[in-house]
Amino acid sequence: MAKEPDFLKGLGIENVSEYLKSDGVNRIMADWGNKLIFDLRTKLRNNKTNASGSLSANMELILTPNLKGEKLTIMMNDYWIDVEDGQKPGAKVTSKVILQWMKEKRRHGAFTDVFTKGTNTSFALFVADAIAKKIQRRGTRKQPFISTTLKQNRYDKLSQSIADYVAANLFK
Repeated sequence: MAKEPDFLKGLGIENVSEYLKSDGVNRIMADWGNKLIFDLRTKLRNNKTNASGSLSANMELILTPNLKGEKLTIMMNDYWIDVEDGQKPGAKVTSKVILQWMKEKRRHGAFTDVFTKGTNTSFALFVADAIAKKIQRRGTRKQPFISTTLKQNRYDKLSQSIADYVAANLFK
């Protein structure tokens, strides 16, 4: 651990770095991350890009200790980048991935005719293949939900909350 500056000891302040690793700071970071996840989910819903719900349902906050304190990570399905930035024409999407997407959307009333009892699964594969070819031919439009939600003022609020907590607890 880094040595604390001597002038802080003269002010009666010791172990500043311990405050940065404390439960209070963890709680502030967790609250901030959970609010961010809530806002990302809201943005997906408002963008109408939450068709199957799996992207927003699989967002998870992870706080990991490191040498400087805590690292906050938001985990989500790996196709978030395709929603955020879209896909350019020529992008390869497998029919298998599209078929899974269709099955997830079926829970919300889409593609029910394709999957009705007695329907040959080859028809579902045909539809999935057609969608995959269309994506490869035309791409997909971007539907940003992270860049429009995660702005500098959100980082500033987190920094200020941590600074306020540390300042309020230094002289206790």
